[in-house]
Amino acid sequence: MSATHHMKIKCSEVQLFIAILCLINSSISGAADLYISNTNIVDVVQGQVVEHQTIAIQDEKIIGITPTSSTPLKGSQRAIDGTGLYAIPGLWDMHVHLSHDDIARNSMLPLYIVYGVTGVRDMKGDCFECNGYGDYSHHTVKQWVADIHNNKLVGPYIIASSDIIHDIDDVTKLVQQSKPSTNLVEELIHRGVHSIKLYDEVEKNAFYALMEEANRSNLPVTGHVPFSVKASEASRLKMKSMEHLSGVIEECSSEEDRLRRALETATGEQDSDYTSIVGQYIATFDSQKCSRLIDTLKQNHTWQVPTLSILFNRKWQSDSRINYVSAQERKFWQQLERWERKQFGGKTQGDIPGWNHLKFQVVKQMYQQGIKILAGTDSSYWGIFPGSALHQELELLVRAGVSDLDALRAATIYPVQYLEQENVMGSIEAGKFADIVLLESNPVKEIGNTRKIHTVIVRGKVYDKAAREQLLMQIEHYVENSIDNNKAKEK
Repeated sequence: MSATHHMKIKCSEVQLFIAILCLINSSISGAADLYISNTNIVDVVQGQVVEHQTIAIQDEKIIGITPTSSTPLKGSQRAIDGTGLYAIPGLWDMHVHLSHDDIARNSMLPLYIVYGVTGVRDMKGDCFECNGYGDYSHHTVKQWVADIHNNKLVGPYIIASSDIIHDIDDVTKLVQQSKPSTNLVEELIHRGVHSIKLYDEVEKNAFYALMEEANRSNLPVTGHVPFSVKASEASRLKMKSMEHLSGVIEECSSEEDRLRRALETATGEQDSDYTSIVGQYIATFDSQKCSRLIDTLKQNHTWQVPTLSILFNRKWQSDSRINYVSAQERKFWQQLERWERKQFGGKTQGDIPGWNHLKFQVVKQMYQQGIKILAGTDSSYWGIFPGSALHQELELLVRAGVSDLDALRAATIYPVQYLEQENVMGSIEAGKFADIVLLESNPVKEIGNTRKIHTVIVRGKVYDKAAREQLLMQIEHYVENSIDNNKAKEK
């Protein structure tokens, strides 16, 4: 913040309101392109609501914040009346899956903006052999990012991981077919991915070797904790984030070693039914053992992304939001649902008695012991609708025991702390990007109020109700055409 933008305020220790203003306010000097007048700013850093503030925006940035009564509007008189509204930072979904270029551009990416999600972490943002449904390479992601930046495409800020890696040795061999002297980490850095995404089947020795190289190169490793490795091991080796509580639930069992062997055996077999194994994890949950694991995760700053939404996706085909899901995606979702039900004896994860309760219990225990949780949905896994699912995820975090404020932080300031970008985004402060969602009610009192969106502002560009409805109409039209085209192909 420059000297001309900084209001020199002498803060009194006994005057909390003045103290908050000291942290959040700066004077508005110079003309702004846009003002949000008389709004209530939800300060996610200090955990307070600062009332009756005017926010000045120029180009992509917030250039000043002052109490409304002292703000002379300069230059452009374009203003949003924020009276009675609550300004929160743009939301982040920290576990999403996009799709191939046509679907992403015409439905998925705009949907995130409609629902106030201004940033996403794509957990399969590349492919080595792009021959599966929905595959897209890092080149495609980079083009999306460029087009969004240049206002050629409506969409959120995108942080992308590598392709999902099941076997490190196989992927390394694939890389070295064209680049014999290049190792996997070097290639992924060259491709520009933000992190390495691992899956269940990775072998222990390969995992250790990859972690050593990735740490040396400062490339984060994320994803599933492999079945061959304990979550505490992965944490000590500096795995940056763990998705879906993978590895955590396993290590919280009093019968961990026996069940780990059963899990590895089942993974190597076709037509395995995991229902019995899951039931045993539920029956052998050990709260004290789990507490020790959580202490390790906290000590090593290992972020957790529970993705609780995947437990509540069963009625997707009758949901009105299906109108925004293309024919190809619906078909893919049907395949994924059949796959999941096959693994759990005809049931979904959420149907297994006690499974939801156990996951909620672990999330609550993590929260009580000081773990920072990131809000992620796993969209577009089957039944997880892009954009809107994040609001459900926040409500589920609160249902599990997270406070409304910390659930909001899980989708605002915590994601940018994870990304080490809190100096430019994640809170409403002068000098940061103007990614703002105006809500009709206070989300700190009730997290469900994040659904009550009045206006979305992305890098200074305004999407009011009419603009968001227009986006939904365009998406629905695209989906209708995809269904018609699909029917024509089937004839």
